[in-house]
Amino acid sequence: MKKDGTGLSGVKDNALRRRSETVNGAEGLDRACYRAGAEEKQEPLPMIKRYLCIVMAALAGWLGASRALALEKIEDGGPERAEFVRAVRQLFLDEEYELLDQMADKLWQEKTRFADGCWKLPFFYKAFRVEGRDSKVNWHEWWARYGRWEKKYPQSATARVMHAWTMMNYAWEARGGGWADTVSKEGWQLFAERIKIGRDILDSDPSLKKVPGYYEVMMTVALGQSWPREKAEDLFIEAAVLARDYEEFYFYRANFLQPKWYGKEGEWLRFADEAAEATKEAWGRAFYARVVWATLGLPDKNVSKMKRSTGPN
Repeated sequence: MKKDGTGLSGVKDNALRRRSETVNGAEGLDRACYRAGAEEKQEPLPMIKRYLCIVMAALAGWLGASRALALEKIEDGGPERAEFVRAVRQLFLDEEYELLDQMADKLWQEKTRFADGCWKLPFFYKAFRVEGRDSKVNWHEWWARYGRWEKKYPQSATARVMHAWTMMNYAWEARGGGWADTVSKEGWQLFAERIKIGRDILDSDPSLKKVPGYYEVMMTVALGQSWPREKAEDLFIEAAVLARDYEEFYFYRANFLQPKWYGKEGEWLRFADEAAEATKEAWGRAFYARVVWATLGLPDKNVSKMKRSTGPN
């Protein structure tokens, strides 16, 4: 398989396309691509309708399955996405594990999107992101909840992948966000131990590779364990086979290629350009800006406007 250090040439070549067809069926890599042309003809939702969606989601707060249905009505924009994440987190706190499994499966199987075309599944996953620097975090409570979820639904891919996801947050809480020379010896030790626990969860069942969350978490593992570049590239290619236009994969890869981690000067920007080319049927060339914004940690405020005005080339 041809490689260029970033992984994009591997995504585009015929060998990878054949591999995708074997793994994912006859539709191959194109099966998940979002066709923006139809969306571009739609008018944005009136603001009042968007707020009504949020209100409806809130009113459905304690109505069991109705909560999941209300979440599906949340359409687009920063406040709406924040509400979506908050509502998913509440389902977890209320231990509505069956609903969470059903929702995750549906979001993945139906490739559900917000109005601008962005996947909803990454925002489902964000509900399980824990900021360890928040002194209110009770890690033992989180582990207990995952334990009950996994005991009740031992075949749940979502439970195990999200358990590993939260363990990544726990690991980075020990390390801190500073430069390597600012991390204590104890911090490094705890970081390594916790990263390993998260990876062991992912490695425990090969079937977890069937969902995007596995690759989101494993790419974090690759960063934390300083994987060799070729191994990290193989992981990215495998992820892109699963879902070619799943934007988070490209964000993680671009971050890995930053000079402060394992890339060379300007490499991640070249990757952003190649990512836009590789996914132009789904996102258009404007995806370059999204990768740059995500890598630099800038707010993704203009996604809807960018998507509708640019479209696929």
